[in-house]
Amino acid sequence: MDRILIPLKSTTNLSDLVQKWREDGTNATNLISRGAILDSEGVYQNWLNHKVSMTNWNEVHRDPVLNAMRVVRTYIRAGYEELPEAVFAKLKAELSSANQTDIFFGVRFLGRVLSDSNAELQLNIYKKLELYKRLSPSFHEYLSQLDSQTTKSLLARVSERRSSGHSNSVDLVLVFMKEAPPQSLRDFARGFVPSPSEDAYTCTSLSSTTIKLISAP
Repeated sequence: MDRILIPLKSTTNLSDLVQKWREDGTNATNLISRGAILDSEGVYQNWLNHKVSMTNWNEVHRDPVLNAMRVVRTYIRAGYEELPEAVFAKLKAELSSANQTDIFFGVRFLGRVLSDSNAELQLNIYKKLELYKRLSPSFHEYLSQLDSQTTKSLLARVSERRSSGHSNSVDLVLVFMKEAPPQSLRDFARGFVPSPSEDAYTCTSLSSTTIKLISAP
């Protein structure tokens, strides 16, 4: 969906090049017109016009669950309220035969979704796709039982949590799951929270509440 290329010489450092563009005040349209950025699919202009198209289904096939989440988020953030019928049908087919994705990466991405102003729209599409059956059946069941009013209330709590300086995705997802039964919530958390030896940064940035949750007997 977002395939653009930046040609580089072997002697050119990408970060230095981008910094120079920023200092010069060069915009993307100008860079594309002079060939500094290759955008054969017109992705950037389509984004400006709130027009999204799928150009790389192989990437979705590689990890249907995680990349279906990304597809949905891209369409909604571009101003769509629903996926085009053909895209929805293709994602549904990909998900029907998908293996379960890495739950930690899926939940970490979900934390980003919950932080979006249009999170409820995205969650509604995930429900229709039954996407979370392949990520976490317990979360799928929880999401399916939430009505619109409860969803809005939980998303408001997530927003408050972020505003207070807590932006860890795992924490945000657990805040959203506040209405889940305690044991279900604990089992869900233990299913994706890594041990300190696996991901020291993530574990040290968890809130004390989350640490207590996953440590409780």
